[in-house]
Amino acid sequence: MSPTDPPFGPLPPPAATPAGNAPQTPPNTPSATAATPIISPVGTPNGTPVGSSTQPHANIADAPEIPGYTITEFIAQGGMGRVFGGMDRQLQREVAIKTLRAGANADRFLIEAKITAQLPHPGIPPVYAIGTLPGNLPWLAMKRIRGQTLEKLLRSRPNPSSDLPKMLVIFEQIAQAVGFAHRHGIIHRDIKPLNVMVGEFGEVQVMDWGLAKSRADSTADTPPESATPPEDLSPAPADLTRPGAILGTPSYLSPEQAAGHSVDARTDVFALGSLLTMILTGHPAYVSPFVGDIVAMARDANLADARNRLLACGCDPELAKLALQLLAPNRDDRPADGHIVAEAIASYRAQLDARLRLAETTAAESRIRNAEQAKRRRLAQIAGGTLVAVLLIGIAGTSWGLWQANLARAAESERANAEAAAKLEAQEQRQQAETARLAAESARQTEAQQRRFAESIADFVQNDILALASSESQIRFARLGSPQLSPNLTMRELLQRAAKRLRNRQDLDPATEAELCWMIGVNFRALGAYPQAIEFLQRSRTIRRHILGPDDPVTLNTENSLAFAMQHSGQVAEAIQLTQQILERQRKTLGPTHELTLTSQDNLGRAYIIADKLPEAIAELEFVRDQRMKTIGPTHEDTLTTLANLGVAFQKQRRFADAAQLFKEVREVRLKTLGTEHPDTLTVTGNLAANYFESGNLQEAIPHFQTVHRASDARLGPDDPASYTAIHNLTAAYLSANRLDDAMPLLEQLPGRAERIFGPLHADTLEALRNLAAAYQKRKQPRQWIATLEILLPRVRQTTGNDSLESLVLLNRLAGAYLMVQQYEQAVPLFESIHPLVRKRFGPNHENTIDTLGNLGQAYLRAKQPEKGLLAIREFIAGQRELLAKQPAALGQVLVDTSRMLLETGQPAAAEPWLRESLGILEKATPKQWTNSGVTIMLGTSLLMQKKLADAEPLLLSGYEGLLAARNAPSPPSAELFRETIDRIIVLYTLQKQPDKVAHWKSQREQWQPPTNPDGKPAPNVDKP
Repeated sequence: MSPTDPPFGPLPPPAATPAGNAPQTPPNTPSATAATPIISPVGTPNGTPVGSSTQPHANIADAPEIPGYTITEFIAQGGMGRVFGGMDRQLQREVAIKTLRAGANADRFLIEAKITAQLPHPGIPPVYAIGTLPGNLPWLAMKRIRGQTLEKLLRSRPNPSSDLPKMLVIFEQIAQAVGFAHRHGIIHRDIKPLNVMVGEFGEVQVMDWGLAKSRADSTADTPPESATPPEDLSPAPADLTRPGAILGTPSYLSPEQAAGHSVDARTDVFALGSLLTMILTGHPAYVSPFVGDIVAMARDANLADARNRLLACGCDPELAKLALQLLAPNRDDRPADGHIVAEAIASYRAQLDARLRLAETTAAESRIRNAEQAKRRRLAQIAGGTLVAVLLIGIAGTSWGLWQANLARAAESERANAEAAAKLEAQEQRQQAETARLAAESARQTEAQQRRFAESIADFVQNDILALASSESQIRFARLGSPQLSPNLTMRELLQRAAKRLRNRQDLDPATEAELCWMIGVNFRALGAYPQAIEFLQRSRTIRRHILGPDDPVTLNTENSLAFAMQHSGQVAEAIQLTQQILERQRKTLGPTHELTLTSQDNLGRAYIIADKLPEAIAELEFVRDQRMKTIGPTHEDTLTTLANLGVAFQKQRRFADAAQLFKEVREVRLKTLGTEHPDTLTVTGNLAANYFESGNLQEAIPHFQTVHRASDARLGPDDPASYTAIHNLTAAYLSANRLDDAMPLLEQLPGRAERIFGPLHADTLEALRNLAAAYQKRKQPRQWIATLEILLPRVRQTTGNDSLESLVLLNRLAGAYLMVQQYEQAVPLFESIHPLVRKRFGPNHENTIDTLGNLGQAYLRAKQPEKGLLAIREFIAGQRELLAKQPAALGQVLVDTSRMLLETGQPAAAEPWLRESLGILEKATPKQWTNSGVTIMLGTSLLMQKKLADAEPLLLSGYEGLLAARNAPSPPSAELFRETIDRIIVLYTLQKQPDKVAHWKSQREQWQPPTNPDGKPAPNVDKP
């Protein structure tokens, strides 16, 4: 699958057999959303963004009068014009208004307005209106949202690793916006942090499209003579763009851009690489105090310093590798466009989340055990109090008997005193008995309360959870109109039903409701359903703070569970703040070294890991490790949890050896105490495997991933989330090692497992289907590829809509697969449905719309519907003429490809005029290419098929001579092409009844026969040019 192909580009011809090549289509593309207004502060007309505050010296008295708008403030002034804040009087919305100064170049100003109008994307600022002031000076209005430049955000970081997750999210959004422009034929040519705005709510806008160009414009970026900077330039900012110089910003220039050569989407990809280098190392690709030096470095592709900085910055190897790939000096070695860059960074972030999730289980189970132990201690204390009361009664009775015996032996004279003492003692005994009775009653009440609490929990589990999975319950739900679930009810489905029941229960006492909410919440969290987990844990926290108080250990444990769920739902800052509050209260009430305090501190360290605050994480975790080593020892489960978390932090710091040592220590203890297949052992084994994987040691990683996969399936079952993570990781390792044959059986299991665990529409399920479809396509298994696409397409449509970009791409892919295996009755209706959807989405003149016409025409022709096919093909060629008006060579190639398809489908008369036109174009554009001889042969073939033998003969013969002349070229014609050409000449002379010439050409054909093996079969690969 080629990532460079357009989503709806022309399809290749179908294979001769169903096992042939698959249509070339791009990776899955998320659907574009509605446009997002521009972020303020807007860029000045010369492309330099300004601060958000109004400049104190500004005066709006000389602001221009613009119909329909009220100027409210002056924002900034640059070399080309001014920017004002204003109000749209009709719609009552705030806008930013750009005006151009007299004498400035209006072309870039107008280009920005026209380009952004063609790119409806949330990351690209739209223009609301454009007009002209007196003096023919243009103005434009766009919406204003307050924010700051990425340049300012990057410069404000204390070090490059600070806020790295946030910066990667911003970078992904930039790449998505640039990739959207690339898919619409637009190249930005000046991507840099100063041209990126980040809003108050994290929204990202790629600004300043004044240097952008259309893909249809093939002219090179050749600079004028003044573009070459003098050698003795004085120090200047690296971002300086001088009038008349090379278009773009020196520190972000690609080699081809700096040399003034033609540019394409890969030029922007290089700039994205320099931007990613800036994020990771604090500096762009080229660094020098002199602009001239920077331009020279860019022209020579001098990237040694950037490479050294990336390898030494401490970032994950995947990020450094991606940045270096984007900075490849040869554009052919870079990703094709920004969309592929966005997919790469999104994949990295998803893998990072998965790795952190692996380390989550240990800490979660530890906190649950702590809570249960606390409950058992409270019950033991109550039971102990009851036992003490009973013993007191027994001791008192024994003392009374002994005393009575002594009185019997006393003197008669002391009887009166004895009787008085006996009365006094009897009164004391009655008081003691009453005290014991009250204590026993209190114990019975506590026991009854605990029993009712346990019965309430058990009743809910039995009747509101387990009963929901019974066949009777399923039938009852069906009768009531609820969707009947599968016989194998998943844990997620069961929890969702139980959650609904719990929301509707009004008869529960607060303690029971709090416990049930906690139980449901932690189970949702274990399944990765974080929004539901947070809902129930917040409810439990609210109740327990009310009935137990904010400092009760049970309340604090609930808040820890809530913070843990927040960590993984993207609310990392909120999780850190909550955990810090918990830790502060525990240090005051329990002390800094109490085990519960240390557990919260361990959780804080984990949150810092997720927030990429690694120094803070390591400091917290090392403190907890040292305390637990002293108090509970190195082999205690809580100590092992801390060591594993510390290993994850080391791993993120690329301290792979330190991380491996910790993971090995924890694994060794757990193997001895818990065994090979215990979940905790499997978790740390997975951590060790992931560490090997990230360090590039696949030889060590794969056996450990295999162990975790086999044991997880055996111990937890194939439908446990941890088992899914294990098989997913092993599959990724196989694919990284290019072991597709080993990965294939796992890829075939993943969609079914994901569907049972997460549901049919979950992102993991859809991703598993996408990966399986791509694998079938790569292995040239069209039947299986089609079957997978038939499952995936309706689900994507259900989640993203029928006309989303991904839905349209998948629909086009499925139609192409049907065409490839010659299932025309399925292919034609799909292509017929694609065209109006793409036309509605992109417009009638967009390249995607025009490409679908070509695909539809090909489908009609191969399905033996020539009238419809030729009509669609003519419309396709007319559209390509408009798109490629300034690219004659590209148009010539389109005509050749279309004519080849027409010859294959038996339409030589339709192919003939386009072949003549293309030959004329290509002989001018590429006069020395032997491929022109191939076009000559195709033209001769079209005449031969029409029985125009006299016209065909000179073309076939001259084409053959052209092939002969290119036999020693660096990429010569293939032997197969020679044989095909001679076969056509033989047919020609056979029809002309010239047997001597037929015999001559048959002898000529012998020299192009492929060599054979001893078994008489052709030797492999002999026909490759």
